[in-house]
Amino acid sequence: MSIRLYFLGTLVSLSLLGTLLYQPGLSGVFLFDDFVNLEGLAQLQQQNTLSAKIDFALAGGASQVGRPLSLFSFALQAEHWSAPYPFKLVNLLLHLCNAALVFILIWQLSSLLKLPDTSRRFFAFLTALLWLAHPLQVSTALYVVQRMTELAAFFTLAGLVLYLHARLQLAQQNIQIAFVWMSVAIGLGLILGVLSKENAILLPLYVLVLEFTLLQAVPRPKNWQLWAGIFLYLPLLLLVAWCVLRFESLTQGYALRDFTLRTLAYPTRVLLDYFSQIWLPRPSELSLFHDDFSVSHGWLAPPQTLLVLLFWIVLLAVAAYWRKTAPILAFALFWFLGGHWLEASFFPLMLHFEHRNYLPLFGIMLLIAWVVVHLPGWLAHSSQLLRYSLYSFVALWLLSYPLFTYLETQLWGQAIQQAVQWAERKPASVMAQAHAAQVMRDYQNPQAALFYYQRMAQQHPEKTAPAAYQMLLSCAFSEIAPPSVDTVATHFQQSRSQAGTDSVLNDLAQAVLRQECPVLGLAEASKLFAALAQNTHLTRHDQAFAQLLYARLLVAQENYPQALQASTQALESGALLSNGAARNNLQARALRLHCWLALKDYPQAKQELASLQAHLDARSQPLYANLIQAAQTELSQQP
Repeated sequence: MSIRLYFLGTLVSLSLLGTLLYQPGLSGVFLFDDFVNLEGLAQLQQQNTLSAKIDFALAGGASQVGRPLSLFSFALQAEHWSAPYPFKLVNLLLHLCNAALVFILIWQLSSLLKLPDTSRRFFAFLTALLWLAHPLQVSTALYVVQRMTELAAFFTLAGLVLYLHARLQLAQQNIQIAFVWMSVAIGLGLILGVLSKENAILLPLYVLVLEFTLLQAVPRPKNWQLWAGIFLYLPLLLLVAWCVLRFESLTQGYALRDFTLRTLAYPTRVLLDYFSQIWLPRPSELSLFHDDFSVSHGWLAPPQTLLVLLFWIVLLAVAAYWRKTAPILAFALFWFLGGHWLEASFFPLMLHFEHRNYLPLFGIMLLIAWVVVHLPGWLAHSSQLLRYSLYSFVALWLLSYPLFTYLETQLWGQAIQQAVQWAERKPASVMAQAHAAQVMRDYQNPQAALFYYQRMAQQHPEKTAPAAYQMLLSCAFSEIAPPSVDTVATHFQQSRSQAGTDSVLNDLAQAVLRQECPVLGLAEASKLFAALAQNTHLTRHDQAFAQLLYARLLVAQENYPQALQASTQALESGALLSNGAARNNLQARALRLHCWLALKDYPQAKQELASLQAHLDARSQPLYANLIQAAQTELSQQP
């Protein structure tokens, strides 16, 4: 069979298998962060112009960079915002493209490693297939907003493919053209990848892992070190320097979390959970929500934290020691840990998400494929019973990957069953219970929703959200009796934060302000939010956000002096400046402007107006245009 025909057949086979595996999940729904990051697409449906799409792409608040390439890809589909299917279909196509790049990457590596042709073909196909079909990939391919991860991986893999093409030229002494293409590969891969998602900054690290494991024996000219210093080491050093210089601002996001920076000094248990799921997937633990994962508060709290740390130290030492004699093993481990360098470090991210393994698991898949390819040779002199037993075990093990993936994609295509399954798999996860309850609310089943809220309260009696959720449910359904306002207010004075607290508090305040909550009036709601605003057990962000919502309720009651005090306290806490909280910061400034105008303090109003305008961006300007125009008109009429 010719190489071209083999390539075509392999890419078609991967595409068909991937489509068969993932097609059942395309009928699923938008989830969780989809709404937070993409709700602006609703406005683009009315302003379907190129400039509006560019403004949407440039106004991203998901990170320091903004991820404009990813957002622009969503903007191009704005007309489909009410229908998840087209978004998920594009995600699947990207996943298939990435699998094709993985195949090409392995083909190039096997050429540089001088594998026999037969082994080379099977090795490349098997690695790509295992990577494509692993069940941990489902939550990236079918979770709409994770297109950001897929795009960053696409440009990273494309950069690696182009780099290896140039590296082969370098090994053949085509030095000048090789260095040009290597520079283009790293430069374009970094720029386009980082504009999709920040993980792509790890492209130089991936190259270094390749060079010092699988490619260590491939000849390099002397000036390769100079080139590597500029294109590989320098970007990574600049990243470290940037993190050190911006450390304080980068860690402001801990105001949003119910854990501290100190707890993230122990990410080893999360990595071990990922590692074990890659080798032996556990369908009962697959979920979008892992907020039930216990945080380590010290090397012996829980005690296994120290043991897990020692495990990683030993494994790294073995890989470093065997780097030359077992480069595949060293590559797999260094690639996996290197791929988690950003999202398992000091950044204030939620602790556990399956999609963070999208590229890191590639190293383990390569190792598994390598073992499978070489297993017949290793067992050539073994007994027939041993050979057949091991072959059967390996076959069943590898077939479990696509089987579990297919079962998961079927679940992703059924909103109600998915929500129920996740809630049952994760009974201690507040987010899983809240999601199940929300789905039941959407499908007009308030009693089922109440069941999940009550489970939340039983599992986490100290948390804020369950009581707020039950109150919100009684606002929407008259058959659900509301909890006592006095009881909830007392609870709110001592309750604690959790993921999603700010979301349910905002929904409750909005329902009251829109007069959509017949069981809770403005005065009663103010009592609840006043209790939260004074609660020092909450995270800094949740306390500041409660003060902001309290201020909005006070403005609705025309209690401007107290509203001004509450919005000022929220703003001055600094918690509203945390990453992702910029909108809250603007709301606080807008409330202060409204209060100064209502109190006729025009000098202060003028200063607040200037401050608000200075903090607006392209996406938020239309939201505050009416307030700014009214304020300018009123201020212009003053002497």
